[in-house]
Amino acid sequence: MKNSIWKIILMIIPLAIFWGFNHQNIPLQFSLLLGILAFPYVLKTSEKKGGYRFAIIAVLFGTILVFFRSSSLFYFLAGCSLLFILEKGIGKLNLLPFFLLVIVSPIVSNIVYIWSFPIRLKLSEIAASLLQGTGMDIVANGNILLLNGNSFSVDPACIGLKMLVTSLVMGTIILAYFEKKSNNTFSFFKVSSYLLGILFGAIVANFIRLLTLVVFHILPENPLHDLIGLLSIIGYVLIPFYFIVKKLESNSFLEFEQPKINWDRKIHLTSYISFIILIALQLYTGRQFLSEPKEQTNLLVNINPEGFRREVTPKGVLKLQDDSALIYIKPPVKFFQGSHDPRFCWQGSGYTFSNVQLENHNGVDLYTAVLSKAEDIFYTAWWYENETEKTPHEWNWRWSSLQGNEGYFMININCETKAKLIELINRGNFLGN
Repeated sequence: MKNSIWKIILMIIPLAIFWGFNHQNIPLQFSLLLGILAFPYVLKTSEKKGGYRFAIIAVLFGTILVFFRSSSLFYFLAGCSLLFILEKGIGKLNLLPFFLLVIVSPIVSNIVYIWSFPIRLKLSEIAASLLQGTGMDIVANGNILLLNGNSFSVDPACIGLKMLVTSLVMGTIILAYFEKKSNNTFSFFKVSSYLLGILFGAIVANFIRLLTLVVFHILPENPLHDLIGLLSIIGYVLIPFYFIVKKLESNSFLEFEQPKINWDRKIHLTSYISFIILIALQLYTGRQFLSEPKEQTNLLVNINPEGFRREVTPKGVLKLQDDSALIYIKPPVKFFQGSHDPRFCWQGSGYTFSNVQLENHNGVDLYTAVLSKAEDIFYTAWWYENETEKTPHEWNWRWSSLQGNEGYFMININCETKAKLIELINRGNFLGN
């Protein structure tokens, strides 16, 4: 009994340190709560002795954190430290807890929310073309479908956290169900392949959901609006996924009684030393989250477009303002760090994004949208820019930075009218390149 209590205390330590230093950067979202509830179920141990694989991953993240700030890496440092002490305390773990850790992580939330936008644009375009073929007078405007004065959007609430991450968590639970019925576990390749199948299924389910909403004119205020989304996940993703796994793994997973967790397993001195090193890394790197991030403000010194009042905010962002426009220029970050995407920053101030579109002005692709809050309405545009390239896409600038072509500034223009926004976009040259 004492041994099990001691091991539980050890498991709580990395989580408590993480919460103490960085909980304000990791909101308690539905996906995270779902992951916490699912974690005990997807956990499976064996009689084999646990190794140092999770400790090595944690040390890698901790070493990077010594030099660079990243909430996501701090999250993985804490998570892998937990998995390491679990594996040393109760036996070698299956891979599903690690995959669950990744699925509910902030980096996946960011990818789903921001990086999936090209997919949402494409779904809107395909849906409009398909319905136009049936004779419906429907138009795709960015991620919005317009039909008889009503709008239907493919937004993050549809293809984002509420559907995609939930589908992935439930898919992990289904895989855990088959593991628990056998003395076998899924390989890294198999888990990855199955979850990619869930990802594809969630996109298809969202497309079918969108068509259903449009065809039957089910608006957001209708209770069926959310119910159809839930039924789409169950009917087009989870139920097929269950039977596919059952069919493919019928010969691999034979009935087997799951052994109980052995809390009496001894933790050796080298494991304690490794754990202390991980905790020390957490404490040392966690201090940086107690203060505002220090941006590369020195890169903003020579940026001073004519006609704007200039100010560097406490968060290290350049603010340019005149009577009809507000421009934010945010310094470059590393390819693995957050980029201050305006879809997060403005929503944090209570604004809602709508009519998000990918436009081209003077040969440059960029995103535009409408910002609204109560009676306030603004027109916004944003893109990433360095000395050689301009791009609106997260994938592009991160991949380019990884290859050594760094220095991408985030430029976000906000105006009271669309005409003024286009005027400033065409003016360009905000960095003085």
